[in-house]
Amino acid sequence: MKLTATSAAGSTSVTHPITVKAATALPGGYTLDGYGGLHPFKAGTGTLPVAPTGGPYWNGWDIARGVAVAADGRNGFVLDGFGGLHPFRIGGGPNPAAVSGGPYWNGWDIARGIALLPNGNGGYILDGFGGVHPFALGGHSMPPALVGTPYWPNQDMAQGITITADGKGGYVVDRGGVLHRFKVGNSGSLPPRANSVAHISIVAVQGVSLLSDDTGGFTVDGWGGLHGFGVGVQAPPSGQASGYWPNWNIARDIATMPDA
Repeated sequence: MKLTATSAAGSTSVTHPITVKAATALPGGYTLDGYGGLHPFKAGTGTLPVAPTGGPYWNGWDIARGVAVAADGRNGFVLDGFGGLHPFRIGGGPNPAAVSGGPYWNGWDIARGIALLPNGNGGYILDGFGGVHPFALGGHSMPPALVGTPYWPNQDMAQGITITADGKGGYVVDRGGVLHRFKVGNSGSLPPRANSVAHISIVAVQGVSLLSDDTGGFTVDGWGGLHGFGVGVQAPPSGQASGYWPNWNIARDIATMPDA
């Protein structure tokens, strides 16, 4: 694309390449249910990702609260309501690196979401009030604090967290589907506003995940319904849920895969 600006003093032009991604190139991901089950889904007309292995499953116990996939798409973690992190593998991928420094609320179901930094050095656990708690991976130092995240004292409002591909910012989603921007550290930058409309339903939003190119993403409601949102001027993507439980509030989070 070539952009030309003209004034009385003359004109200047700048040219930038623009890549238009076909709907078939959109990566899919996984919907997490409350028992720990991970259900692959498609985005656009893309293919289903492979089923993960090695993850936790609490049959009949609604305690799983969050899921995140590593930037290389080879593994990830399931978060339980107390703050425990449980690794899983994707395809022939290895287990994630060991976790250190994260929070744990023994017997208190207050953890609500997890996000991994793209550099693989650590991530963040979100509690229901909006507090964000860093953890390290593989012996790395603790990640920087997040700046600008929302906080609802004593209100279980925060439901999910996701970080941009450059690791500089991200979004927290509340129960109504509103996306709140934040920066990673003081040197980070706020991502563009998401152009989604607040989710209006009798069932709350439960999680959020960006596509790996940061042009948009999905929220998931408690029934497993996927709700696409665009970032900046981008149109929302479409998703096809593989786990959908109408009238049963059991879906808990969503994680997208990186581009193939």
